[in-house]
Amino acid sequence: MTGGTSLWGTTYFLALFAAILALPTSWFLFRRYRRSILRLMDQRSSGDPMTEDVRPIPDHPWRTASPHSDVIEAGMRRNVTVVIIVALVSAFAFAALFLIWNDVGLSVWRLSTFGILYSWPAVIGVWIVTGGRRRWVVTSLAVYFVSLGLAVFIAGGSWEVPAQLFLFSLVPTAAIIGFLSRRFRGVGALVLGTMMLALAGSQAFAFTVFGNEVLITAWAELLTALGVTSGMVAWLALIGVGFVLSLLLGVLATRLLADWYVRFGFSDQMLLLGSTFLVFAVDQSGSASTTEGGPFGIGLVIYLAAAAVAFALYRLIHRQPVDPSSLLMLRVFSSDPTRQRLLDQIASRWRYLGPVRMIGGPDLAVNNVEPDEFLAFVSGRTRRLFVNGPDDLAERMRSLEIRTDRDARYRIDEFFCFDDTWRPTVSRLLAKSDAVVMDLRSFGPENAGSSHELELLASRGALGRTVLLLDQSTDRALLDTILGPRDHRGPTLLEARDDDTDEALAALAEAAATATTATESRLDRSD
Repeated sequence: MTGGTSLWGTTYFLALFAAILALPTSWFLFRRYRRSILRLMDQRSSGDPMTEDVRPIPDHPWRTASPHSDVIEAGMRRNVTVVIIVALVSAFAFAALFLIWNDVGLSVWRLSTFGILYSWPAVIGVWIVTGGRRRWVVTSLAVYFVSLGLAVFIAGGSWEVPAQLFLFSLVPTAAIIGFLSRRFRGVGALVLGTMMLALAGSQAFAFTVFGNEVLITAWAELLTALGVTSGMVAWLALIGVGFVLSLLLGVLATRLLADWYVRFGFSDQMLLLGSTFLVFAVDQSGSASTTEGGPFGIGLVIYLAAAAVAFALYRLIHRQPVDPSSLLMLRVFSSDPTRQRLLDQIASRWRYLGPVRMIGGPDLAVNNVEPDEFLAFVSGRTRRLFVNGPDDLAERMRSLEIRTDRDARYRIDEFFCFDDTWRPTVSRLLAKSDAVVMDLRSFGPENAGSSHELELLASRGALGRTVLLLDQSTDRALLDTILGPRDHRGPTLLEARDDDTDEALAALAEAAATATTATESRLDRSD
């Protein structure tokens, strides 16, 4: 094997190979992370004893205007617009690469046909941004296939090549869908990106050595000294060395990404979109040629240019948000994914209105794990994520960020707590919340923690801005006993339906607005 052998001869299915490695790796990390969280939640902190503040909350903390659902839709539309524009820019660049590299000849209709064909990542991007909302996804699918059909029909070309390329794109599509599932969403993107870098780097390292006479001679002499004479073993050993070196680079890149994330350089959604477009960039580069390595380098340049366009668009298209509404999310811990889906949807859409705060637990922890949290886990420092006494809690409260990422979405702040720190933490978070949603599905006598949180909401006068999600599994008699007689300032009781996030969001917005009105009335009387 010589340096003239194509890098792409072995890396065309890089996305598939990376997924094959990353899926079991993500599953393993998922299990370890969940067990680590569970183990630490049962332990006690090493800090000073903490006392719980049970005084009534005198004033609504931050709000000066009620949240409006139009803000959610507007922010979502703008982010969908960014995805579509970036996908089209990238798609037409890859279409030109395919046509020029294969000497097909550029024409308006050829470029249009292949440009639309390569815009398939836009459909996946719309799914990510909208949280899989049916109307958006169905519309994007219809627009994609109708546009592609019209382009092929008007161009008078054959369906054979576009159909083949689309079928090849289903391989990375399946990989992406796997990593966007709830089970792998939190850590999958980072693991997949690291694996892709490691595999690409191993191939590049091997071909660089085999393409250089001095390096290949030195490598052969080293293996001969070790008693290795098989050419296949020499090649596999070289691949292995390259993989390890590239994996270390991938870990370093993950650390840099984590640091950038902490500085609000990008959001979790932008990370998912970036990983998605990277996988398709690999696939579309390979479609240009499977016998030459040039398209891979050009594809990387296209990907980086598209990323620069995306960052510019995020800056241009989003308005500066005002008056954020913070949401405190409480729940009965459950491993049932159907119950977690509604909370995911509420949190995802509320993030256009303000930050979401919650007590970290094994149910939602993996879905919402952030790059810096993931890095702390893999480096054995998960305990540092937990609230460890009153001074630590006070510092975390002071450091809460009330600003958006580049995509105009606020962040989810998870507070991991030991057995003796979660009660004071909930109390402090309640004092900084504009609205509260509490999932009481499967609530019963065995849920002492949720009972305590309900009593805290009542004692601190926060029921008026609280929405309680109920279903047939909720012990209504116990709930009535804990809440006692309720007046017009009582909580909003809502029958939870996984397919209707709008009703829950509307109830929360009304609860926050009601609390705002009450605060303004108190201020008026004080004047």
